[in-house]
Amino acid sequence: MDEHAAFFSYSHFDDRHDGDYLSRLRMRLADEVQMQTGIEFRIFQDREDILIGYRWRELIDDQLDSTTFLIVVLTPSFFKSDECRKEVNRFREREEVLGVEDLIIPIYYVDAAEMDSAFGGDDLAADLRERQYADWRELRFEELDSKIVRKELAALARQIAERLRRPIVTKASAVPLTSVEVDKRDTPGAIELLAEMEEAFPIMVGAIQDLGEEVNAMGSLATEATADIRRSANRPNPSRGKLAAIQRYAQRLSGPADRIETIAAEYRDQLNRVDSGIDGMLALIRVSDDEEDLQAAEELHKTLGELSRASTSGLGSIETLVGTMDTTQEFSSSLRPVFGTIRTALIGVVDTLPTIQSWESRVGEGIAEARRQRES
Repeated sequence: MDEHAAFFSYSHFDDRHDGDYLSRLRMRLADEVQMQTGIEFRIFQDREDILIGYRWRELIDDQLDSTTFLIVVLTPSFFKSDECRKEVNRFREREEVLGVEDLIIPIYYVDAAEMDSAFGGDDLAADLRERQYADWRELRFEELDSKIVRKELAALARQIAERLRRPIVTKASAVPLTSVEVDKRDTPGAIELLAEMEEAFPIMVGAIQDLGEEVNAMGSLATEATADIRRSANRPNPSRGKLAAIQRYAQRLSGPADRIETIAAEYRDQLNRVDSGIDGMLALIRVSDDEEDLQAAEELHKTLGELSRASTSGLGSIETLVGTMDTTQEFSSSLRPVFGTIRTALIGVVDTLPTIQSWESRVGEGIAEARRQRES
């Protein structure tokens, strides 16, 4: 990995919604940093640097001597994403180890309640509020080639360039890990993590199936609501009749919305347990000489491949549904609260797709490495 680089943490939905604006912003920023420093500065984005995106956690741990930043794009979807929050916490830990406070660079992109000082109970949000951020809330409506955006990009790049000129902290001069880590005697080992994964995996898959059923139920309600609205158009005061039909539709959606929110939260919890279990599996096969452990990893690899392909299709459909909801809710404010609940829950699910897709690659690479070690 390059000596000077950054990782780009953002909501995939936000980028798609704004026509890949964030992806293009990321490229322009990388170029501007190079313009000001004369040094190539890569900003890794999982979509573009797919293998890097899958292994970025390991790369961060391996690059403690390098100047590596995390650029975070703050939006409501970002704060709802378990993966985005996990990335920030990784870098917060890294800052503590290195004894610095400026490795996380926020770009405030869309108003988020979490950025309000009155929003309590969220340590991560409180941390980000205290940091100097680039305010892009109005700039997101400007073209990247506009003068005002180019000036702000240059200012942001200048901040990064100044940090790059700071002497690099070495492992020898960094705060010792033992001074900031929790006592590892109480942390789960590889076997415990595997046991957790075995329990969590079927629950996670079941949650996906339950979510699909609720989405199908929403489709049926939408069909009924459409027929209701059309009938209202033929009555006196058609606009008032349509509004009443939409309000009835919103009321019928309240039950599915609550269930989707609950299922989505359960799904994310179980996915995190599976993700930790995969870390445990990889740690185990690196040190184990038992062929059965490697065979178990190969079976898991096949299962993860099937899950990745199914999830890519299924979660892609959910992302399309979210886009449709964004358009539909403009018809009446009556739909916005219930659609907001559903939208937030579904985006949280869609944003886990890169994690699921990474599992097959991570386990496959781990198996290949374990095989090479045994043959050497």
